Order: sequence, then C-alpha cells, then structure tokens
Amino acid sequence: STSGRIDDAYVLPRSFDLDPALAAWITARFLFIWISLGYLTVPILAMLEGVDDAAALRTSHLALALVASECGKLGGTTTMLNAELGSQVDARNLADPRHGWTRYFLDEKVQWASVADDVKRGVAFGLVASVAARLVDAIVNGGSDAADGPAGGALALLAYGQTDGHAGLATVALITSSCVLAPATEELFFRGFVLPACDRVVGNVAVSIALTAGLFAAVHFSPRDAASLFAAGCAFGAAAVDWDASTKNASDASDASGANATMGFTAAGLAAPTAAHATFTAGVLLEAVLRG
Repeated sequence: STSGRIDDAYVLPRSFDLDPALAAWITARFLFIWISLGYLTVPILAMLEGVDDAAALRTSHLALALVASECGKLGGTTTMLNAELGSQVDARNLADPRHGWTRYFLDEKVQWASVADDVKRGVAFGLVASVAARLVDAIVNGGSDAADGPAGGALALLAYGQTDGHAGLATVALITSSCVLAPATEELFFRGFVLPACDRVVGNVAVSIALTAGLFAAVHFSPRDAASLFAAGCAFGAAAVDWDASTKNASDASDASGANATMGFTAAGLAAPTAAHATFTAGVLLEAVLRG
C-alpha cells in the first residue's frame, strides 16, 4: 500500500483456523508458564535465601527476580508457540498469534506508518482504559486505595527501594517489567490468541472481547481488582480490532449471503493493544508515585 497501511487482503475475518483441542492445550501451557514464573519466582527466591517474607529480600534481588520473571514469561510463551505452531510464521495466518507482530514486516519491509498509527490508537485506548478502570474501581470498591493485585505487589518494590537507597534500580526494574515486558507477553496471548479464538467460536467480536477480558482479569487472581482489570481488558481488546475492516468484511459477507452477518474479528496488529496496556500500566505506576 502506498499509504503505508497494510493491505486488507492480508487480514481476513474468520481466518483463525486452529483445532479447538490444540487451542485448549496452548491455553493450558500458557497458564502454567504464567503461574509458575509470574507467581512462584519471588517465593522460591525467598526460600533459597532462607527468609520467611519476600519483604526481607534485598531490593536488588527483588528487582532482578521481577525482570527475570517477565523475561521468562515472554521467552517461555514464545518458545511454546514456536513448538506448537511451528517456527515459520505465515504473516497472513491469523491462527498464529505472532501474526500480530509479523504483519508489520510484510514483503520484507517494516510498515512503520502502520506501526505508528497502531501505537497512537493504542495510547488513546490506554487512556480510556485508565479512566474506565478507575471509575469501575470507585464504584465496586468505594474508591479505597488498597490493592491486592499484581500492581500492588510490584509497587512494593518501589517502597523497598526507597528505604534502602536503591530507588533508581527499583524504578528501572518496575518500568521494564510492567510497562514493556508484561504488556508484550500478555497481549501476545490474550489479544493475539484468545481473542480471535473466542471470535471463531462465538461469532461476535464484542462478546469475544468481553470473554477475553474476563479471562484476563481472572488469571490475575485479584478479586478486588477483577472489575477494573475487566474494564481495562475490554479497552485492550477494542484496541486490537480493526473496526473499519471488520465492519467492511461483515458487510461484504452479508451482501454475499443475503443475510445479516455478525461482525467478524479483524486484527489491527499487536502494537495497538500492547501500547494500550503499557499506557494503562504507566498510569497506574504514576498514580501510585504521586500518592507517595
């Protein structure tokens, strides 16, 4: 495309063609990676160092564990997808969640205009996610500042760094893990894989976004944060959809069949939901810092 946008011919609705049993197996393997590396790394480190509470660990050790955990999740997820789907990625195949990134490299040329457009959309959706999540949290939890989810646990690192003079290291580790690595891993799976898989089954992109957001909130194991994470997940899902192309494809299908076709999922590229996720997380961190 002379405008730099990706040709719609590469992005087809209902093209997520993957055996349901394999999809379930990939999901189970991801959840194993998510839990074992995301929730057990710090406790295991504390056990190895002979301390009863993770708060007793040195800030440098906590920072390293946090970054190592997110690197492990990203590396483990990518390795698992390579093993299950093959190392050769067809950029035109939406059954492969890595398509959300490889689509920017079609014809051996990086589509920088498309990347920039998706990032801008993502930042906008990230701001929407921040506002929506805050409103939902205020309604559900009464506006209390307490948090029991991953944000609260990660932010504890910043508090530890301020008490022992390693605030800079804690800040770098927190930003790297929470605003770079975690969004890349989570959006690769939830919006790159689960969202089109749900749409393949239910046939409605809005319902698929909600179901994916529900799973996203549930696997964070934070009852108090579930509602706000669900709201944010819906915004991330909306960022992952190319609504213009989806509407056009659904209209074409309706014209061809003579019936009203539901709008099928058409990917906007993973740069959009990843940027949305990163923007949302950065807002959470900034809000916590401003509150001291």
